[in-house]
Amino acid sequence: MTTQDTVHYHRQRCAPHLARLRMLAVGPGGAPLRPCAVQQISEAADAILAEVRSATTDRAGSPAAASLLATRLTRLENAAHQMIGSVQAGNAAALREQIYRFDVLTDAIWTVHLSECERGRRAVLAGRPASR
Repeated sequence: MTTQDTVHYHRQRCAPHLARLRMLAVGPGGAPLRPCAVQQISEAADAILAEVRSATTDRAGSPAAASLLATRLTRLENAAHQMIGSVQAGNAAALREQIYRFDVLTDAIWTVHLSECERGRRAVLAGRPASR
């Protein structure tokens, strides 16, 4: 399995959890959040963060990419905390906004992973070391 395959594998494992978050974000305006929403959102966010951490740990890339991925992971963790804070406060509008932000940040971190894989592949094809 190539590094790119590993990243795709972790990304695919996040898909059902992201879909679950999106479903929780949809609802009539002003409707109260379900009592189990905190647990469901926490579980989905934890599963996604675990996949991202695993993909990040599995990779050996350049120091610059490692730093960028660490920064992205911190932003994703903060977004998860804000999402959970919104649901605990019962603020459905803020929750929808936080879920959208979490989704965008998750997509961004996979983009960084895949671009780093592509950069490494091109360097190997050109006969250069992948890391600088």
